[in-house]
Amino acid sequence: MQYPIITYSLDKEQIAIDEQEVLRYLGYVKSKITEDDIAFVRERIPVVRNIISGKACYSRFSICCHEDNKIDMPYGTIQSRDLSKNLSGCTQIYLFAATIGLPFDRLLQTTRLKSMADAAVFQAIGATAVEY
Repeated sequence: MQYPIITYSLDKEQIAIDEQEVLRYLGYVKSKITEDDIAFVRERIPVVRNIISGKACYSRFSICCHEDNKIDMPYGTIQSRDLSKNLSGCTQIYLFAATIGLPFDRLLQTTRLKSMADAAVFQAIGATAVEY
């Protein structure tokens, strides 16, 4: 059976970007976060928000799990001991993909050339946004 691919979009204003979650992605320990850390993140959120565009899609697909840790997926066969263990007994899966857009990827590339600190914060902001 063929299932439809469901797509949806979010405007940048609809995407929540939690400063504490950004700091968590950066590896900060909650008890050791300073006001300067929060300000550093807070200053960079609008830069990301101005260029992001949330898009996602998902669908259900049939799979076939084999005893040799191989899984026949809709796009080909993969071999993974852990994934085989997690999907043991399953005959269908949902595949999901999300992005906040190519302009964000370009921002990361250009920022890495100028400031790795800014690039790390932008990456954490992007991860927070795409997981929204």
